[in-house]
Amino acid sequence: SLQPKALATDLFKILCPSRYLLRVGQSPLVYSTAQKSAKIVSPTKLFRSFVSPGLTFLAMSSSPDNSTPALSKYDPEQVLRVKKLSEHATMPIRGSPQSAGFDLSAAERCVISAGCRGVVKTDLSIACPPGTYGRVAPRSGLAVKKFIDVGAGVVDADYRGNVGVVLFNFGTEDFEVNVGDRIAQLVLEKISMVPAMEVEELTETERGAGGFGSTGVSAKKQRTVSPLPEEGKQ
Repeated sequence: SLQPKALATDLFKILCPSRYLLRVGQSPLVYSTAQKSAKIVSPTKLFRSFVSPGLTFLAMSSSPDNSTPALSKYDPEQVLRVKKLSEHATMPIRGSPQSAGFDLSAAERCVISAGCRGVVKTDLSIACPPGTYGRVAPRSGLAVKKFIDVGAGVVDADYRGNVGVVLFNFGTEDFEVNVGDRIAQLVLEKISMVPAMEVEELTETERGAGGFGSTGVSAKKQRTVSPLPEEGKQ
């Protein structure tokens, strides 16, 4: 097992100069050792190789004199818990400290034919922080370059199964997926768990029952869709 001093050294290797959350070991000794250490390194890169199953969080910010980063503890409940279901699973990571979503990677090799859809497994099971759910969203690069979109993107907070990504290939060429390819992103969003109540009337609004395109510039020029003629009639 790693000694506290050695573990603290590994932690410093992946700390980012800006404010950033970092997964570290469960032992309070790790946090204490990190606080007392006088040798804190501020590399220009974020090394993503160190991932510990612990749930204690550290945040890094500059000290008043901007010479040494200061460490502070974060709420352990506000963490995305991730369980790998196979050796092919890839831990979700953020592409940059300010990225909204965690990149999700494929855990299997497959091909999404042109004009078709398919479900790609990540072999990950997650537990979202209290008051949130996971939204599986497309990656901009795949959408622009390969015409790949994502559907059925809600991961409920109480779901503990294998997170699958529904990929739609709107392109004219088959899309090949390999193990480890980043295929989507997981965005944590807040949710209000309110009850539903049936009422007789709703409050009036300026928009009222206006539907698709009712607030657009050309709303008055909408085309009316005519029903198809019945069979045998023209």
